[in-house]
Amino acid sequence: FSSLFFGFFLEKGKKEVKLEDVAYEEFIELLHIIYPSRKKITDESYEFLLKIGDRFDIAFVIDRVEDFLIKSTTISLDKKRELAEQYRLARLGVMDFSDSSDNRSDVSLIVGGMAIHVNKQYLGMYSPVFHRLFFDNSDDREKNEFELEGVDYKDFIDLLHVIYPSKKAPEGSAEGLLKLAKRFDIGCVTEQAEASLIASRTISILEKLRISEQYKLFRLQDHCFSELTAHCHFEAVKRSSVYKILSDATKAALFEQMVKKIK
Repeated sequence: FSSLFFGFFLEKGKKEVKLEDVAYEEFIELLHIIYPSRKKITDESYEFLLKIGDRFDIAFVIDRVEDFLIKSTTISLDKKRELAEQYRLARLGVMDFSDSSDNRSDVSLIVGGMAIHVNKQYLGMYSPVFHRLFFDNSDDREKNEFELEGVDYKDFIDLLHVIYPSKKAPEGSAEGLLKLAKRFDIGCVTEQAEASLIASRTISILEKLRISEQYKLFRLQDHCFSELTAHCHFEAVKRSSVYKILSDATKAALFEQMVKKIK
């Protein structure tokens, strides 16, 4: 729409633009998702919202529909796979953790009141914490349901998509993944999250430095020091709100790197 209204199209500057092949009711539903509203995505609206969101490149709407599909227990796995491929929905991926009929799952994890179906052996292989939960206590070995308190549903689904054969974690999910990887001691997820942060161009260097300190990510910290010493003045860095919450040790290490640059 930005290109249509303000770019080099004939419609630029016009007060009225005709959209071909768009149903009026469906477009109104789209606007209710974009504008502040209590309108919810439903089983009847998700597919045309994806279609219009994709046509007009509205990432926010596509993300909202993808969230809906991840949590849905009424939409079939085959349908989710079809949409994931058609609209490149990385988080939806090829696994449906809401499907209890999937023969790969043998336990349910209750997160935020919703059931997530996984395989004990597979998850326990990646996480010593889950291995202890499933197998260390003889009374728990036969249980087929566990509740995880204080865990965000969306973050946990992102975590599973990294562990299970799937597509890479979406942009912006790294900190949520790090929090869960630390809690459940899953080293491979920590490594992937750190790599995505190093590669990210949307997260500020100082924010990356804060995260590196919080989760003890030394490769990320070295990356931040290198970027800051190459492109930033120390006085400008000191004025940042993020700098103020860094530990004295990190501030001292950063100052040392800046001094080396001057020399």
